[in-house]
Amino acid sequence: LISDNSSQAVGVVNYPIDARYIMKIAAHPEDESERLSSLYSSNLLDTPKDLYFDQLTAQAAQVFNTPICAVSIIDSDRQWFKSIYGLDVCQTGRDEAFCSHVVHDHELLEVQNAIEHPDFHDNPLVIGAPNIRFYSGTPIHDTNGFCIGSFCVIDTEPRQFTDDQKNLLISFALQAEALIALQVIQREKTIFIFLNGILVILDYAGSR
Repeated sequence: LISDNSSQAVGVVNYPIDARYIMKIAAHPEDESERLSSLYSSNLLDTPKDLYFDQLTAQAAQVFNTPICAVSIIDSDRQWFKSIYGLDVCQTGRDEAFCSHVVHDHELLEVQNAIEHPDFHDNPLVIGAPNIRFYSGTPIHDTNGFCIGSFCVIDTEPRQFTDDQKNLLISFALQAEALIALQVIQREKTIFIFLNGILVILDYAGSR
């Protein structure tokens, strides 16, 4: 899915936030400036769909028996999905993103029944589509150690994970981190080849 800054872009969802809402909006972490700088240097945002990430979220959704699973990356004002299974969107606003709380707290977050949770009961993603009830997300870190997002699973029914399920979710997040690190390494890699006896230097993007 390709997105831009327009609310009319395919796959972009800007949910209206009524002034009467009292939902808790996650504060920015103390290292927000450095975190964003590291995120932008990775050139991860707005990259094309990736088969390996999509296989990972599809597998996790099957393992946990949830209709939705995502690799969510938190930008300055939006939640962008490197991969999402079960929803045809590529981003939402940051304020309503459950994953922004994971980035702030740097730890696994589980919301067993969002409609009854004081921080999330009036969140647009709870009272409207996709009607989130259960959320479990754990941090995803970049190669510099900054928490840039969350690997999360979502259900429309209340649930509770066991400790084993939480540990398994963390293992999926580690796999996502490995895929991100691999992409960063590939982009930084420089290739030297000889073409008709001339040394040609190619970067990952193929420029000379």
